[in-house]
Amino acid sequence: MGNIDHRHFLFPFLLLSAVLCAADDGAVILKLASSLSPLPSGWSSTSSDNYCNWSGINCDKSNRVTSINLASKSLSGSLPADISTLSELRTVSLQHNSLSGSIPSFANLSNLQNIYLD
Repeated sequence: MGNIDHRHFLFPFLLLSAVLCAADDGAVILKLASSLSPLPSGWSSTSSDNYCNWSGINCDKSNRVTSINLASKSLSGSLPADISTLSELRTVSLQHNSLSGSIPSFANLSNLQNIYLD
């Protein structure tokens, strides 16, 4: 048997990993949408299609969520624990709302720089 060039197998795996991670980010944002009331303008509670274009959500070029800015939106509800899986999250701004419940752990989010929850 000849040598196998493993580079041909690595690229599709990396591409699939990026797509799956972005899909996971969409699922988390959809859970966030279903836990908030009223639903932020431009958001959907049934489909995470185009979540990177939703008001207050910023993403990188791979559609990974980098910031959530829903400050002063008169929101109530809670934060889903899954928010702690948004591994590219850098900023969370949720201040001046009426959120309740447990604050999810942000301990494993190594890119997180700012959290505003007051």
